[in-house]
Amino acid sequence: MIALWNPPEELTPGSLDDLHRHFGPPGPRSPLPAPVAKWIEDERAPQRVGGPLDLPRPLAVQTDGGRVVLRYLPAGRDHPDAIMVGRPAPTGSAHLEALGLTEREAQVVDLLITGASNNDIGGRLHISAGTVRKHTDNVYRKLGVHSRSALAAFVFDVSGG
Repeated sequence: MIALWNPPEELTPGSLDDLHRHFGPPGPRSPLPAPVAKWIEDERAPQRVGGPLDLPRPLAVQTDGGRVVLRYLPAGRDHPDAIMVGRPAPTGSAHLEALGLTEREAQVVDLLITGASNNDIGGRLHISAGTVRKHTDNVYRKLGVHSRSALAAFVFDVSGG
């Protein structure tokens, strides 16, 4: 975990090294890699008035050693905002099928929770974006969620991620 003081402070030893190893060197005006600094800036942006509640979105990268995920934790009254650096346990299609999803719906969910777009998912699964949308609607109905962020939160809750 990294507290986003100025400068950032490692709360978990080695977390800044992990961040730089997986997301790049520090930026020109920040001790954080440029993609991470931009992601934090986007996560800190105020919510749209009247828009849906957007949960913090993770930032992920695929490496030789697996997937590395950053999660943004907003500041509280007594602490600064922070980021968690982690390697989530894979959910796996079988785990999602146990929740009543079809094999294809589980494959779509595995990609949805990484932040992939319908077009990206369709390309990877060799189906149309419209078919991805239909699978997504079915998943929402089966799991009782109404958005991608709620779906991701649900999956991480039931998988212990």
